[in-house]
Amino acid sequence: LENFKGCPYLCDFCDAKKPVTNRDIDSTLEELVYLYLMGIKKYYFIDLTFGLNKRKTNELLSRLKQFRYENPDFGFRCVTRADRVTEEFVVDLLDAGCYEVGIGLETNDDKLLVSMKKKTSENLYSNALKILGESGILFKLFLIEGYKGSNSGISRKTFQLLNELQNRKYKYFVQPALSRDIIPSLDGFREREENGLLRRGTMSQLDFRHDCREYGWDNDRTIRAICYHMLAYPSTEISKDRTDKGL
Repeated sequence: LENFKGCPYLCDFCDAKKPVTNRDIDSTLEELVYLYLMGIKKYYFIDLTFGLNKRKTNELLSRLKQFRYENPDFGFRCVTRADRVTEEFVVDLLDAGCYEVGIGLETNDDKLLVSMKKKTSENLYSNALKILGESGILFKLFLIEGYKGSNSGISRKTFQLLNELQNRKYKYFVQPALSRDIIPSLDGFREREENGLLRRGTMSQLDFRHDCREYGWDNDRTIRAICYHMLAYPSTEISKDRTDKGL
């Protein structure tokens, strides 16, 4: 489900810098009810920052609470920002049926966060993750390795935060991203590239689609860091349920 389009933030690694267009909540609920009656019980709100408009979000969550009261098997997941996380907001999410929240952590280093234009901080992350962890909700952390200006010391700070989350036994997992190129041998790669659907070697989005060698980044350390993220912590790349604490 999509409740609004666009994003007012200017994160340097993201292309989603568009005016925010809100959808009528009645329309959102009508679509949800229609799909629910078709047998769909779980939903993903793909809003780039769920909770962006506090008034509209409160209204939506209030109506979702009522819907869940009438339909206990209803549930949804969403993505928001650390600066939107409060105890009240998380309680409302849980009451409305939210079972998973994604947070764009990216890195746990203030200087790199400034470079990314994230408008967040280490202290803000610490507070938001404490609220999420103690609430018992499952949360996903989006991470970026290999960003310009990063190094192994910065990666270590992120690892230390993840270790702390594990020690507190919070319910979380990570979704790491590293600048790597899509394999050109994949079926349809060249056709999509020629049609402008894929762009190699651009800075428009940092994920597995880009080759960090072109930017002079420290390949060896960032590749090892991404492997540690995937293997040592609960990860979408391996499994939410598997970790290797020894690693």
